[in-house]
Amino acid sequence: MGRKLSKPRPKLGEKLLTFRINAGLSQGDLAQRVGVPQQTIAFWEQSDKPPRSDVLPKLA
Repeated sequence: MGRKLSKPRPKLGEKLLTFRINAGLSQGDLAQRVGVPQQTIAFWEQSDKPPRSDVLPKLA
């Protein structure tokens, strides 16, 4: 289980988290499928920064 956030999760990060969980994937599983480190998935889920445009088709 991950650590608790000190501030509310941004809307974009919340959506990514919801989609990932609904797909039954861990951060590591999703990272492996799209070709990025697990820490990158965690960053996207906790920040306002969207995923890079070259990764979006893989996420879809």
